[in-house]
Amino acid sequence: MPGVNPSLPHSESYLCTGVQVSLDKVLYITGFQPDAEKSTVHHMMVVGCDSPVDIEPGEPNLWNCGGSLGEAGLRSPGSACPGSKSSQTLFMWSLAAGK
Repeated sequence: MPGVNPSLPHSESYLCTGVQVSLDKVLYITGFQPDAEKSTVHHMMVVGCDSPVDIEPGEPNLWNCGGSLGEAGLRSPGSACPGSKSSQTLFMWSLAAGK
């Protein structure tokens, strides 16, 4: 997540960002290669939301995903998919967890 600098103890935060994809055609995720190092990330999730993420105009496309690791100054809607009725975990990755 370029430009994100967590400030919590040990730089450990649970943050989300959204990416809108076209609904005009069927899309497939055929690979996922995290660009991560131990000093910057421990785990990542790709989550599918049933509707576009609810972001107000002018708000950053970044929010606290929930839990106790929230950054001050960012909104905290309590989920990875604010404004959606349902979500689905599509991919999970953890550093040094094996293949």
